[in-house]
Amino acid sequence: MAILLDHRWVTLERQGASITLAGIQDPNGPADQASPESVFAGMPQDRFTILLYHRNTEPQVWGPLGADLILSGHGHGGLVRLPLVGGLADAGRGLFPRYDAGVYQVQGATLVVSRGLGNNPGGFRLFNGPEMPMLTLVSG
Repeated sequence: MAILLDHRWVTLERQGASITLAGIQDPNGPADQASPESVFAGMPQDRFTILLYHRNTEPQVWGPLGADLILSGHGHGGLVRLPLVGGLADAGRGLFPRYDAGVYQVQGATLVVSRGLGNNPGGFRLFNGPEMPMLTLVSG
């Protein structure tokens, strides 16, 4: 059974353990997004929460609301990556994005930003190979 996590959350259970999985719709950016507070309204705070959030901007909002792990992308790794510097520009046309690729600790949450598989406008990438992170969740 598939569930569209369109500004919603669900509880996933397996072998007596449960986690919360939440998703934010993002077809046109922030104009289409529900408020962070409304997405997390009523969500249990006593279990591990994973947020699927397309954009790699403003992750500091989600940790205090209860997100433990945020999976994002959007910036394509900075499109062009400079050795020792990182991403040069993101998909939103900003220069030197703060969260361009990798794993970060932000306001009590772990943010994982993928460089993606290469579906950016124009198809141009330099020093920035495609990436699909694989995560293994282990019960603590």
